[in-house]
Amino acid sequence: MLARDYNWDDGLGVPELISVHPNCDLSVALELFWLANADEIVLGKAQDSPYNADWRSFCSRLSEKISRGEYASSENLYSPPLTRVQAYNLRKQGLPEVFFGALSVGRP
Repeated sequence: MLARDYNWDDGLGVPELISVHPNCDLSVALELFWLANADEIVLGKAQDSPYNADWRSFCSRLSEKISRGEYASSENLYSPPLTRVQAYNLRKQGLPEVFFGALSVGRP
């Protein structure tokens, strides 16, 4: 995927274009979410700063679209690169299940 190889220090133009593309499905959106460390925004851990305003805005828009179910599901599944302990701790902190992708499949 392009976003994996992209240098995110070059700005959020490319990730933004990917996230709004009509072919962007839930698995791609989730990968963007985790590559951008958007869990920091959802959990309210990110500090407000003029230096990270673009990042916060991108993460907020992406997170809201994922939460509202605006991305189509597909046969592609994405599992965030989390250990079981990390996933447990993020769930305990209140990160909604939708952000766990394939880690959510089969959960009771």
